[in-house]
Amino acid sequence: MSEEKRSAPKERPAQRSAPNDPKPPTQRSAPNGPKAPTLKTARRYLGLKGVAVTEMEALLERAYATMLEAAAPKHSLVRCPVRAEGAAEPEGHILHFGDLPPVESADLCRLFEDCREGYALVGTLGMGVDMAIRRLTVTDPALAAAVAACGSAYIDVYIDEVVQAEARTLPPGLHFTPRFSPGYGDAPLTMQGPLLGLLGGGRLGVRLTEASMMLPEKTVTALWGITAIPARACRSHCDTCTKIDCAFREEA
Repeated sequence: MSEEKRSAPKERPAQRSAPNDPKPPTQRSAPNGPKAPTLKTARRYLGLKGVAVTEMEALLERAYATMLEAAAPKHSLVRCPVRAEGAAEPEGHILHFGDLPPVESADLCRLFEDCREGYALVGTLGMGVDMAIRRLTVTDPALAAAVAACGSAYIDVYIDEVVQAEARTLPPGLHFTPRFSPGYGDAPLTMQGPLLGLLGGGRLGVRLTEASMMLPEKTVTALWGITAIPARACRSHCDTCTKIDCAFREEA
């Protein structure tokens, strides 16, 4: 098993470590590039999808600036061997992913059905964003809600950039599947603890509550596979999601 970390705002050549020789987690300053996609997603999170509400634009601009100032985005990324048992069967779906305990999940087995390797990732914006939201909840609840929406959108955009940079290192003919997070579909939240252990989440300041929820709140874990089948390659998350009635679904 090898672990890969990325550092600094500018893209650098990939650094690979020996198995079981983890490097410090990656931390980089929050770039300004993802502003447009972050605000687009934040609007959806606030229920503004497809609605022109110009009076909200100034609030969202303030919220984005507040979030960006408080954010300290960082991540840990691990590439592991993977084996999906019973992916095409009606039952007996067991995923074997690196050193994680076996995971019972039909959704994850379908995701990794044709994969021999996959990636796990944890990304977080740090406690600064959580603290800013808590302060604003008392003094400016509307801005607090907008900052929370921007933070939720930004961590996804940040992770998308990490995944896209990693995808560029793949040999021709290989592709990434969509990414999938514990708590979605039948992927159990109980795998968060072992997953954070595999990724060294504690070094990023990430911890779990008794309900298996992650702190800081703007933290995301994800799994995805490496496939040679173009039809299984990743498109947008909404394109590959089966929940077509989701209130946050992004239109094609």
